Amino acid sequence: MIGSVRAKLLIPTMMTLVFSIGISGYFSAREANEEVRRGLLGMGTIATQSVSKSLNDLLGYMRGVAALESENDKFDPLMLPGGATGKALEDAKLALQRIVDTSGFIEAVTLYDLAGTCITNNKGPTNVSIKDRAYFKRAITGEVCISEPVLSRTNNEPVSVIAAPVRRDGKILGVLIVGLDLSKFSESIITPIRIGREGYVYLMDGKGKMISHPEKKHIMKLDVSQFDWGREMLSRDSGTVSYTFDGHQKVMTFKRLAAADWVVGAVVNDGDISRATDSVTRSSLIFGAAGLVLACVAMLFVVNPILAALRKCVDFAGTVASGDLGQTLYVNRNDELGKLGQSLSAMVDKLRGMIETATSKTAEAEEQTRLARTATQQAELARLAAENAKKEGMLVAAGQLEEVVAVISAASDQLSLQIEQSDRIATNSSQRLSEAAAAMTEMNATVQEVASNASSASGMSDQTKGNAQNGQRIMQQSLQSIGTLHMVSLALKGDMTQLNEHAYAISRIMSVISDIADQTNLLALNAAIEAARAGDAGRGFAVVADEVRKLAEKTMASTHDVGDAIAAIQASTAKSVKSMDNALAEVETATGFANMSGEALRQIVSDADATADQVRAIATASEQQSAASEEINQSILEVSTMAGQTASAMNEAAKAVADMVSQSKTLSRLVADMKNS
Repeated sequence: MIGSVRAKLLIPTMMTLVFSIGISGYFSAREANEEVRRGLLGMGTIATQSVSKSLNDLLGYMRGVAALESENDKFDPLMLPGGATGKALEDAKLALQRIVDTSGFIEAVTLYDLAGTCITNNKGPTNVSIKDRAYFKRAITGEVCISEPVLSRTNNEPVSVIAAPVRRDGKILGVLIVGLDLSKFSESIITPIRIGREGYVYLMDGKGKMISHPEKKHIMKLDVSQFDWGREMLSRDSGTVSYTFDGHQKVMTFKRLAAADWVVGAVVNDGDISRATDSVTRSSLIFGAAGLVLACVAMLFVVNPILAALRKCVDFAGTVASGDLGQTLYVNRNDELGKLGQSLSAMVDKLRGMIETATSKTAEAEEQTRLARTATQQAELARLAAENAKKEGMLVAAGQLEEVVAVISAASDQLSLQIEQSDRIATNSSQRLSEAAAAMTEMNATVQEVASNASSASGMSDQTKGNAQNGQRIMQQSLQSIGTLHMVSLALKGDMTQLNEHAYAISRIMSVISDIADQTNLLALNAAIEAARAGDAGRGFAVVADEVRKLAEKTMASTHDVGDAIAAIQASTAKSVKSMDNALAEVETATGFANMSGEALRQIVSDADATADQVRAIATASEQQSAASEEINQSILEVSTMAGQTASAMNEAAKAVADMVSQSKTLSRLVADMKNS
């Protein structure tokens, strides 16, 4: 099998393709892993920067609101001894409620005196004292500060406090406290962010205590400073750190806020990277397998001419085996099949010549044997005549003896010439028969070689049949792989279509958000105009309106950026769907070719089986011909021996004739003596 033409073509090519596809798939998977990792980390970095900017803007805005509202003259009566009257408290409460209404993230606003006792808040006075709180102590020194996050006593959610001193004529009279509900900020800004399928963003304070996390059980309970990677992260302002948490390998990008000692982190799960890499690997394997199938089909188109040439050789050998030596074989190839065709043609030509030579030599030997037999009969008749003449008596013979002696002398001379000619003919026949025997021996060896070559060809035909059957099984497996590829491509096309629909839905939502931002911008402008009309009384409201307008503009810009990204996603999705349609068409085409190849392989198996039967018939006929040649050779050897014996008999006859001539001469002398006497 290894030395066959099919194996020489298919095995190195398939091994090279498999090796190339394997190397390409390996490096593609590595490159895809790095690209996905870089992409997800880039998304994490963008998310970290976006959340950090939003928090910095929010905290800066709230600091400004607290500082600005601490100068509100509605609080002045409450700062005086005995000034907490009903009308003043109601006015202050309304002013504090307006502050709460400026942002959905403000939980409560409270006014405290220097003793840490609540004067009033937006819902009414409370009995909570904050004189021992660090942020209160910092505020009464004149600093606008942001507290560490703590759990709210009302809703058990994380909150943070912005404390601003209330000054009048350079003297601190109290503290204005603005409470931020961090859970609302997390739900609206942080929690919706997803990086890949399992990645997320969380927020912690400067000591590692978790403020915001997708899993509620970790909020205000998980302390990352207990871990080596957490301590490494807290020791830096920004960067990237890899770690294992709950049995999952993760990578986090983080950034410390400028407005507060808080840290925003974006987590990328290695599972997302592995899934994306596995998808690329599966695609590489699928397309690699499809390439192998196409290569097999192409190789079959190359192998078919080889099988056609082999079939011509088999048909020619079958014709020769049936006894027809007049056919010719022409195989226009330069490989093993071409040499086999040349050898078969030369063998038949040589066999035809040997048979013609043997037939001619046999006829010539028969003719020479017939002549020798005739000469022997004539000599025997002469001998009998001589004996009869001797019996008639000397008297009768004496009268006729001279005439008889003359006749015998003439006959002896003629017989001597004939015997010499017969001897030469017998000698030549013996030589020709020896040559014929040698030729038959050589022909017998050639026939045996033909039988051996036919047996080898039978083995090669069996190997060809096995290879064709193996190719048929491989083609069936290839058809199954192509069917699997077709189903996977259809599923992927459906996923891409669904992704396109989601992208359009997001685009519609972003349009609604953009409209809301436009309306918010208009409302902010109207509020600014109304605040300008109100003069000093609307100054704080003007600041709030300006900040709202800025936020609306930022929202519009962000909405525009997101819209561009969604448009890019829609375009990429449309291209992907089109590519999947093309891929499905190619898969269907490949399926058709594979079916055609399977039918061709089944025909090859049938032809190879017929070829093997023909070659076995050639081998049987060659063996029978070898046995017949051996019998012919034995017969020629026997005829050659008989010819040698005939030549020896002719030599003896020549000697006898010579003796008879001598006796004739003696008899002539006796006759002369008898006549003289």
